[in-house]
Amino acid sequence: MPSKLVVIGNGMAGMRCVEEIVKRRPGHFKITVFGAESRPNYNRILLSKVLQGESRFEDIILHSLDWYQEHEVQLHSGEQVVRIDPEQRMIHTASGMQTEYDVLIIATGSVPFIPPIPGSDKKGVISFRSMEDCQIMTEYASQYRRAAVIGGGLLGLEAARGLLHLGMEAHVVHNASYLMNRQLDALSAGMLQQELEQQGMIFHLNRNTLKITGTTRAQGLRFDQGDRLAADLVVMAVGIRPHIRLAEQAGIQTGRAILVDDLMQTSEPGIYAIGECAEHRGISYGLVAPLYEQAQVLAAHLCEQPTAGYQGSIPYSQLKISGVHVFSIGDIQAPEAEDIVQQYDGVRRTYRRVLATRGSISGAILYGETAEGTALVEAVRRGQSAEEWLALNSTDAHVSMNPADAAAIALSPHSVVCACNAVTKCMILDTMTNFQLETADEVREHTRASGSCGGCRPTVEALVRCHAAGITESAPVAAEHAPAAEEIPAICSCTSLSHEGLRLQIHQQGWQTPAEVRQQLNWKTADGCLQCLPAIHYYLNTRRLIQSANLEYFPTDIAEMEIDHRLLENRHHVSGNLAQHTWTNTMPAAAVSSFMSTSLSASLLLHADPALLQQLPDSGDLLQQLYSRWQIIVPAVPLQLAAAVHSDGPAGVLLYDLAVCSSPAGWEIYAGGSSIGSFRRAELIAQMDSFYEAIRLLSLCIHYYYEQSDYGEPVWQWLERTSLPNVREQILNRYYEQHSESGMEGAISYEHDENAVPFLQRTM
Repeated sequence: MPSKLVVIGNGMAGMRCVEEIVKRRPGHFKITVFGAESRPNYNRILLSKVLQGESRFEDIILHSLDWYQEHEVQLHSGEQVVRIDPEQRMIHTASGMQTEYDVLIIATGSVPFIPPIPGSDKKGVISFRSMEDCQIMTEYASQYRRAAVIGGGLLGLEAARGLLHLGMEAHVVHNASYLMNRQLDALSAGMLQQELEQQGMIFHLNRNTLKITGTTRAQGLRFDQGDRLAADLVVMAVGIRPHIRLAEQAGIQTGRAILVDDLMQTSEPGIYAIGECAEHRGISYGLVAPLYEQAQVLAAHLCEQPTAGYQGSIPYSQLKISGVHVFSIGDIQAPEAEDIVQQYDGVRRTYRRVLATRGSISGAILYGETAEGTALVEAVRRGQSAEEWLALNSTDAHVSMNPADAAAIALSPHSVVCACNAVTKCMILDTMTNFQLETADEVREHTRASGSCGGCRPTVEALVRCHAAGITESAPVAAEHAPAAEEIPAICSCTSLSHEGLRLQIHQQGWQTPAEVRQQLNWKTADGCLQCLPAIHYYLNTRRLIQSANLEYFPTDIAEMEIDHRLLENRHHVSGNLAQHTWTNTMPAAAVSSFMSTSLSASLLLHADPALLQQLPDSGDLLQQLYSRWQIIVPAVPLQLAAAVHSDGPAGVLLYDLAVCSSPAGWEIYAGGSSIGSFRRAELIAQMDSFYEAIRLLSLCIHYYYEQSDYGEPVWQWLERTSLPNVREQILNRYYEQHSESGMEGAISYEHDENAVPFLQRTM
């Protein structure tokens, strides 16, 4: 009898996995799918095309109702799952339906992020996430004239273009000084703004919305600078949040999203998660290509076929507005990135900028001509050297050729052209030859290439032109420059697991003791050794505290905190000419067996500048109370923390692991400094308005380091391994979640980022 497979979510990720399963091993599962929307599975990425009048809803359906019947997949559309019972292996729906499962896939996706702006609950305030949202916009366009879109990112601009098509006056409100500031630089963003203004959009930059005005419905916006904007429809396009409520209620381990391993398995046996609701190695992806890659891995695993597991993806951005071609990949703002190519053509309205970090291609911006984007994705993915990339892109044979065609020819045969559907260059060329195809539309029908997000369409068209001209040979790839797969060292000879692998296993399983960990993971040495034993204890301890209420990032009400002064030793000492208050607490790891209790210990040292204590009278009490909370943590290595009025004290806060210091614009939080071995300057994490907000963010940073660090890994190494942009994003997201839950007041500006998650930045 086939196993019972239940999928919660009838979206692109879940149904792609179902499609792969029935293709790989038909009849192996009895498949039941629950979808909250009363529609078949459709391509949500192309909603902007529907809104812009380029497609009908029927054109973006991925799996028709006939498809479900043909493959014996039972679909319950319009049926909301409200509870998962892991013990009984049962799901419950809002209508009272109960369904058993042997294997459960959670593919609940994400929900639109609606910032807590007063008036955001009024009628006429919507998001842009579903077909229903498109219908509401169409209805409003038939009655009203003016619309405002909050968010100048990809989704906001696509929504505004759709509103223009519907005949509305489209105003785009953005908190930054230029559009798509996470993906573009000022020059390319200026070109984009000029193009969109010519199409009819009106922009309000450097604006933070304080209130949505109106009595019974939205009638306009009021900004922090005091000016107002009349609007009958307000579209929120400031980000998404993973939909993880079901998993949380079922006791499945979550971070920002549902934590999964390389096989997409959650902490609960038999339950998997994919798509925007899943968090893999600290990242949740909001683009279609990574979701499809996850679906293929999970389908192979469930069908008992070989798979290397999901290794992460390289996200990139493309704007889906007719006639406007924009591509971006990588962290364009990274301070260590260097320009290797920057070309601007004001006549042809094209812009090309390619960046490298430590000698390897790491990012790019393309405007006007984006066919090269596919090749750049491949270059970033394999860490192609800048020298090799420049040599290939300056080949004499390509100098006089159309840049799009040259980029297509330069792709190696096995380069992925359509990441959404895993279609390679050789698959496209072979299909064109075998079926005598002559157009890009025919290629799409036969291979699906360019049939999802449409971002690869220029490359497909270039391949069609090259094939027709008989030019299909790929540029040679210098094998000696291909990076070898980096081998992650094992902790010790007792196991083949790395620190990251051990931490992931312990955090996702319910093991309680070191002996159980060693037994379950087939330790070669039964009792372990001095290298692995403290690491096991450390990861067990972090899991317990993460899952317990004791790991509270920051108290909502400082006044209610009780201080155990026995935990603190308050002393005064002088270092050079600088007086410091230092609260020191050294805690042995209680969980470590007795023979190790003296050798494994860690400490938190907090240094406070006397000038700070004089300038902010309450800061000493606040730091003492926070330090009392922090003392439950035994960090991966001893931590040195500092708080000062300026970066020169105490003893230069930029040489500390974590630090807070004042600046002309507010208070800055730094991480990753070091004065041990070699001097390292700390990196800026964020800037906040007040000292108390900065301390709140510092507390979040401490706990995130505690959750994600390897045993024995200092902060600076942790930052290098996990990447500074990712750490910033995760910490600021956590800050926002606490901010919204505690009801704190203050001006907040939100910056949209479809690539991952909402990003919060304080207004300076």
